[in-house]
Amino acid sequence: MKKIVTIIGSPRGQASNSTVIAHWFNPKHNNILYLNKINKHESYMKQVFDSDYISFVFPLYVDGMPAQVKAFFELMETNKTRLKGKKIVYIIHSGFPDGIHLENLKKYLILFSNLLGLDHRGVITIPGSEGFRLMPQRLTQKKASILEGLGRSFIKGQVLKEKDLNELQGPLRFSKSKIILYRLMSALGLTNMYWNSNLKKNKAFKNRFTTPYKNEVNL
Repeated sequence: MKKIVTIIGSPRGQASNSTVIAHWFNPKHNNILYLNKINKHESYMKQVFDSDYISFVFPLYVDGMPAQVKAFFELMETNKTRLKGKKIVYIIHSGFPDGIHLENLKKYLILFSNLLGLDHRGVITIPGSEGFRLMPQRLTQKKASILEGLGRSFIKGQVLKEKDLNELQGPLRFSKSKIILYRLMSALGLTNMYWNSNLKKNKAFKNRFTTPYKNEVNL
């Protein structure tokens, strides 16, 4: 029987978009490890040693990865002899609506897999993911269906369909018409609704443009 482990790299842990995506990818799978539990990394590694298939799911942080993911990658590197040949897939996602932001991280993950001798099966990139955990099912049903199909292909050892990967990624860059539309939405305040609601909830909305250190830094 194939042993599968899913590793969630979001600092939000269980209450994250990454968790939602992981359940789309493999709805019946329950062996999920949360890297925000830093003190469990060593015990998690033992589960990875015992697995045949590894899937990582985490968001883009400052055009890279969350620090806890990097820490776990370094732990994997020190144990690479025990990981050689294991099948691995990555699902990386970003709140940015265009996919270009994920490209450098995608290249890094391919290189990382090769350096550790892992059986690299692909990097699935999903832009525009902020809010998946809050959206009604009808708005995410198409992405969920595509990811479930990719998950089945991964477990069966099949090549991930390029058509499905491209569908999830979308265009790398906005078209000129979309840029104009985005600027219009931004002017109307529609692009900041989520962030503004959180600022208001935390009573910080009126301070959103403050620059407390502006006059204290000599460059």
